[in-house]
Amino acid sequence: MFYTSKLQILVSGHATAEDMLSHFSSSILDSGLPVQNMIQISMDGPNVNWKFFDLIKEKISLEYGTSVISIGSCGLHVVHNCFKTGCTATDWKPQVSSVLSSLYYLFKDTPARREDYITQTGSQLLPLKFVSHRWLENVPVCERAIQIWPAVKLYVAAVEEKKVSNPKTKSYDVVKEAVGDKLMLPKIHFFKCIASQMEPFLSMYQAEQPMVPFLASDLSHLIRSLMRRFIKSSVLDEATTTEKLIRVDVAKTENHATHKKIDVGFGAEKELKEAKISDRDRLQFRMECKEFLVAALKKLLLKSPIVYSLVRHMSALDPRKMESSPDACRSNFKKIVSILSQHGRVHETECDIVWQQYSQFLDNIPIIGTEKFQKFSPKSDRVDELLCPFMASDEYILLLKVIKMLLILSHGQAAVERGFSVNKEVEVENLKDSSIVAQRLVCDTVRSYGGILNVPITNGLQMSVASSRSKYEAYLDQERKKKETQQIQSKRKQAMDEVEGLKHTQKRLKADIEALTKSANQLAEKAESTGNLTFIAQSNAHRRAATSKAKELDAKEKELDDKLSDLKKI
Repeated sequence: MFYTSKLQILVSGHATAEDMLSHFSSSILDSGLPVQNMIQISMDGPNVNWKFFDLIKEKISLEYGTSVISIGSCGLHVVHNCFKTGCTATDWKPQVSSVLSSLYYLFKDTPARREDYITQTGSQLLPLKFVSHRWLENVPVCERAIQIWPAVKLYVAAVEEKKVSNPKTKSYDVVKEAVGDKLMLPKIHFFKCIASQMEPFLSMYQAEQPMVPFLASDLSHLIRSLMRRFIKSSVLDEATTTEKLIRVDVAKTENHATHKKIDVGFGAEKELKEAKISDRDRLQFRMECKEFLVAALKKLLLKSPIVYSLVRHMSALDPRKMESSPDACRSNFKKIVSILSQHGRVHETECDIVWQQYSQFLDNIPIIGTEKFQKFSPKSDRVDELLCPFMASDEYILLLKVIKMLLILSHGQAAVERGFSVNKEVEVENLKDSSIVAQRLVCDTVRSYGGILNVPITNGLQMSVASSRSKYEAYLDQERKKKETQQIQSKRKQAMDEVEGLKHTQKRLKADIEALTKSANQLAEKAESTGNLTFIAQSNAHRRAATSKAKELDAKEKELDDKLSDLKKI
């Protein structure tokens, strides 16, 4: 098995590329580690990461005379985001994601509303939770929504007929609007259909074993299957290779099949036939589904690792193809060696030797045993465990060095993505962050030992369990003190806000008194100069108002003194 050292650096979500460069330089480049051995910097998709990558690549090239290999951003993130892009590209109102989320929150934490729903519909099934940042794990959520949709319609009808109380929430408004949309069920079916098509790729690549040799092939299959839904078969027939496939212009209308041939999935087709809508609405739905697919594929073809030549040629290390298509593998591996030579990872004098050793290895596969290569499964087997024993000899010494370098290339943030899945498995309602972290630590530890029965019962573990109650009580005491501190701070802040309000009122009253007094004096002078007694009456009215304001000011000053005294005691 081949191992690689990986370091994950987490910075603030508002960090700039320069901030990330500073963190990376201080923790990696200035740590004394041999920078020349750094092969790849793996990342997900935000633009700030790409700017950081350009900066660090330039710095490494200038200061250390080496370069890192790039195979794009995380393939898992790209597929997630392309699905989300497709969803938002449609003009569906409300969006399917909003409906699925609103269905869940309409009945969450409201026993009375759930009782009304069960009473009116007779259904015991409730909506499942939609997770907005895990789009492709929501297939069961779609299936449940489809299953209970007739019951949801009955509930909304009961609310509108005032048989049950109106929730008067945003979630209900969204669900009510969705129930009024005759095409909502076809939309949910289409959403589920595309999610189901992408989900196997994401499930398979939430793994840490070497997966780059299979990345291009699996992405190619995914892209071709999505294109097949709306691209003419003649166009796809011409795209015989991965290179040709990724050059297909999915936005070009000349490449699109007619609207009747757009594949929206069996479920959506069935609902379209049963829906009482016009042919124009059916056509509009199909065209919107095509917009979904075009937007998703444009994102996938723009950001996917498959656009990188090294990724496409890494199929030379797929054991199944090494056995079945040795000539194609030789051609691909020759291009891989050329790319590594350009990055300074393989010396020019060694390129021919490495390729010859690889070619010789392919020739020896029948001797090694073709069955191991034929029956290789990326889901259950590791390519490094298969190749390492056969290449651990002097005749493949340079080849093994290159193979190690290639197989430690990361196909994406697998640990992070798998972590979301683990969190979902251990998550229950109202589970706090610290509990999730603790359960994750337990899960990871048990997995590292190969199962619960393999975990050693050490003295340290026994002591930790014995003192768990006291630790819990200490934690509660700490939380209690923290809460008391927060209450004091909140009370002090409230008092300070009241003091500031009184000071503002005091300032305003002083200004009013000054203005009224000045106006009264001016009116008195005007009455004296003109002999008009009306001005005297107006002057007296202003003075009485000023006197009233002065009394109010005295009261506010007394209240302010009391508040300041109370503030000192907090």
